[in-house]
Amino acid sequence: MATPRPPGRGVFNISFEVIPAFRRKSIVRNAFWISSRRFFLETYRLTRPLLTGLCLLGLAGPALAATQAGKILFSQGTVTAQQAGSALRIVGKGSPIDEGDTVSTDAKGFAVIEYIDGARNTLRPASRLTIDRYREDGTLQTLAAGGIRSVSGAIAKLRPDAVKYQTATATLGIRGTSFDARLCDGDKSCQDPLPNPAARALLIKGQVSAGGRVLVKGGAVAEGDTVSTGAASIAVLAFADGSRASLGPNTRFSVKEWRYAKGQGGQAALRLVDGAARIVTGAIGKANPQAYKVHAATAVIGIRGTGFDLNCRAACADTSALGAEAPPAQSGARGRDMPAEGSRLFAHTWQGTIEVATGPYRVPVSVGQALAVNVGNGASDYLPRVPAFMQEDTLPRPDAVPGNYDDVDQTARPGLYSWVRSGRVALAQGGGEVALAPGEAGYADLAGSVPEKLPAVPAFMADDDTPLPDEFDEVQTRLQLRAQLRASLIEAPAQCTIR
Repeated sequence: MATPRPPGRGVFNISFEVIPAFRRKSIVRNAFWISSRRFFLETYRLTRPLLTGLCLLGLAGPALAATQAGKILFSQGTVTAQQAGSALRIVGKGSPIDEGDTVSTDAKGFAVIEYIDGARNTLRPASRLTIDRYREDGTLQTLAAGGIRSVSGAIAKLRPDAVKYQTATATLGIRGTSFDARLCDGDKSCQDPLPNPAARALLIKGQVSAGGRVLVKGGAVAEGDTVSTGAASIAVLAFADGSRASLGPNTRFSVKEWRYAKGQGGQAALRLVDGAARIVTGAIGKANPQAYKVHAATAVIGIRGTGFDLNCRAACADTSALGAEAPPAQSGARGRDMPAEGSRLFAHTWQGTIEVATGPYRVPVSVGQALAVNVGNGASDYLPRVPAFMQEDTLPRPDAVPGNYDDVDQTARPGLYSWVRSGRVALAQGGGEVALAPGEAGYADLAGSVPEKLPAVPAFMADDDTPLPDEFDEVQTRLQLRAQLRASLIEAPAQCTIR
C-alpha cells in the first residue's frame, strides 16, 4: 500500500493520489481558469488608467485636430494667432491659419490671409479677426477690432448665403463680393486723412457728404468739394481762416477756390448751389474783402467783414443767363405779397454789409435789410421785412456753435462701416437689414439699432492705403514699405551727441 504524500503547497491543499483519475483533469482546468482570471483582473486594475487615457485619446483625436482654414500670404509688423486656451504664436508668410484661430495685427502691421477656397482678407493694422468656422458648407468670422479688406472665394460663389462676418451686434452677409469692413470705436484710423483742408465740420446732424464722402464731425472739406445735406440734416463748417458756414437741409455748397496761409491772407470763392446757408467771414475777408466771394445762382456776394444769410431753393437754383437789361434794386417788393420761398434768391445781412452783384449792378445790403433777386433777369427788390421762412429758420448762426478748426474732434461715429466694391453685402442688425450694392456704404452703430445706408463712402475707407488682397503684389509692397521707412528717416534724422 502506497504511503500518502504530505500536503502540497499551492492553490489546493490536497493530495492528487486520493482523487480519482477522472476528476484530476477537471481540477487542473478549473485551477488554471481561476489563476488566469485573477491574473487578468490584477492586470486590468493596474493598467486601467492607461487604457482609459488611450481610449479617450483615440476617440477625441479626430475632434481635437485643427482644421486648416488658410495661410498667411504676407505679413508686416507683428502678427499673431491664438486658439482659445492655447499659447499665443507668432505667424508670418506661409504659417497655417486654423479654424478657431484669432489673428491679430499690431498698430503698424497688416497681414494678407489666403483661405482654402481662394478667398483673401487683408487684416488692417490694430485689427483682430477670429475664424470661427471655415468649411465647404459655410464660413463665419468675427471682427472684434480694426478692419478687413476682403475678396470672396469659391464658397461664396457656390453658396451665396453661407459666408458671413459678424461683430458684437451686426452681421454681414456676403454674396460673391469684394468689400471693406471697418469697426470704429474712438480709433484714430477712422479719422479723415486729408491734411490741412479748407474746412472741417464743427457740427453734423443727419446725413451729410463732402466730395462724395460721408462727412462726420471733424471731417475735412477740401478745395473742389461740394458739401451736400439730406432732408432734416444740417452741417456747420469751420474754415481755416476762421470763417464759418451753417448749411440747412437739402443744401449743396461748393468750395470752388481756397488758398490760405496764416498771417499771409488768401483767396476764397464759395458757391451756394441750392438750399440755405448762414455765413460769417474770417481772416481772408478782413484782410482783403475783394478776395472773399460767395456765388449764388446768377449773383455774386461781396463782403465787408460780414455775417449774412442766403436762401436759394427750387426755381432759384436755375442758373440761366442774366438778361442784358438787369434793372437796379427797387425799394419794396413788387406786387402785394412777399415773394415765396423758392421763387427768388434771398439775402439778409445781420452783421456788416454785403454787396449783391447781378450783371453790371451792385446792390448793397446793410444790417437788418433783406433782398430778393430774380435769377432770370437779375432784378433785385429790397424787401420791407425779412421773410418769415428766414426768420423762423432753426439753422444756428455759425459763430454761435462751439469749437474751432484746429481743435475739433475728427473721429467718426462709433460703429461698423461697410463699403462694397463689387457684388452684394447685406448689413443686418436690430431686426433690420440694409442691402448694399457696388459703390454703396452702410453703417451700424454699437447700440444694436437698425443699420442705415450712407450717402457716400467714408473718406477714411475711400482713401485707405492698406493693400487690397486681390491686387496685392509682395515685391511692390516691400518696395513701398522700404520707401516709407527711408522717407521717415530723412524727415526725422537721428540725433547724435559727440562728447
